Amino acid sequence: AGEQTQIAYAANGSFFHLAAGQAPGFPGLNTPIAWVEGCGNSGNASLGFVNQYALGDEDVWLDVFCLESVNSYDPNDKNGFPRGYADEHFIEQNVDIEYLIRFQNTGTAPAYQVEIRDTIPVEWLDPATVRPGASSHEYVWDMQGNGVVVFKFPGIVLPDSAANFDASQGFVKFRVSQRKDVPLGTKIENTAAIFFDFNPPIITNQTLHTVGKNFILTKTDGPRIPNLHVKIVPNPAREQVRVQIAGLENGDEDLTFALYSAVGQPVLNGKFNGANFEFQAGQLPEGVYFYEIRREGKLEATGKLIRL
Repeated sequence: AGEQTQIAYAANGSFFHLAAGQAPGFPGLNTPIAWVEGCGNSGNASLGFVNQYALGDEDVWLDVFCLESVNSYDPNDKNGFPRGYADEHFIEQNVDIEYLIRFQNTGTAPAYQVEIRDTIPVEWLDPATVRPGASSHEYVWDMQGNGVVVFKFPGIVLPDSAANFDASQGFVKFRVSQRKDVPLGTKIENTAAIFFDFNPPIITNQTLHTVGKNFILTKTDGPRIPNLHVKIVPNPAREQVRVQIAGLENGDEDLTFALYSAVGQPVLNGKFNGANFEFQAGQLPEGVYFYEIRREGKLEATGKLIRL
């Protein structure tokens, strides 16, 4: 308790994302998340990365939402959060998806009834976990067979966009959990149908999420001592791993090795035997790990290890 760690980086417009794992037995689901985007005056801000990742609002009493200020090509659209990483929209197994459905009356008269029908892919998403969320107007909702989520806005009297552009728009959100350990590579695709009165439905764009792991390319700091070389054999690894140090001024340095999970939880530590440190990677779950090498308590090198 009370432990602090300070991390300092230049404010050069880069995007920074920090996630801290909770201690075992913590009475909650959410993961503490912090991010910084577009900080600095270099003119080279990295934008659009926040929503690639979950926002740490897994608990039912907490809701965090971040939406980019961009123009929509179609006012009736659907978005899934987190958006996911890269063009495949990679997300990890067992991560919840929150859907945002936006609608607008682009007709020539008020709409007295609006209904949204969203058929979730029940093979990959669990309909029993659907949780309705915030909206622009009061609604009633229902969970029907075959994963059909229905939102009705009775008596909404939505003006047309020509008469009142701002008031002609609305939205609704809901969250749903993946089924446990959905196979890696699974594509979760989804659309929604929006009905205005008795008109044919407007079909939204299709959202996409691909279930994966180890999909984020990470750059880590190298050695901080001139001529210091760190060699990890093999990397990626399945069993025995040897960490070798070269370039130290003398061989009796007090060197320690610490390995952390992708969310910063310590999983292994020990002392070097001379310029070498060995451990069994087979005892670790598959994934990406980060290491620190310290000399007399001072951080000297960091890097990444992949456990296959």
